[in-house]
Amino acid sequence: MPFLSAGAALQRTTRGVYVANPGYVFGAAGIPRGAVIMTINGRKTDTLQEFEAGIAQLADGERAPVRYITIDDPNNSELRAIRMDRLWFPVRHCDRDDASGLWIASSSRRSPTQARARDSTAFRTSRTRG
Repeated sequence: MPFLSAGAALQRTTRGVYVANPGYVFGAAGIPRGAVIMTINGRKTDTLQEFEAGIAQLADGERAPVRYITIDDPNNSELRAIRMDRLWFPVRHCDRDDASGLWIASSSRRSPTQARARDSTAFRTSRTRG
C-alpha cells in the first residue's frame, strides 16, 4: 500500500495521508486511489508516522472506521470500515533509495495482539505416504 504525505497533493490546508494505491485492505473497503486518509479508528493521521501507528494498533481481522476525503471532493469526507488482513496481506513500509531508484520494503510494526494471534495459529504439517 503506497502512501504519501498529502500536503503537496492539495492546494488547501488538508492534513492526512495520500493513498497512491489502495491495496487490498483499503480497496476492499471502497477507499479509492487519491483519497486522503484523515483518521483511522477515530485517531488523526496527519502524518505518515501517525498513520502507521494507527495501522499498527489493528490486529488481524479487526475492523476500524476510516475517514477520508478525495481530491475531487475535498469539502466532504467519507467514512468507511476497513478489515485488517495481516495474514495474506502483511503491512510493509517502503523507503526510496535515491541512489539506486529502488523502493526498499521492510515489515511494519505489529501490534502485540496481532503477534499473539499469529503465534497461537502456528501448526505443523506432516507428510503421509500413499
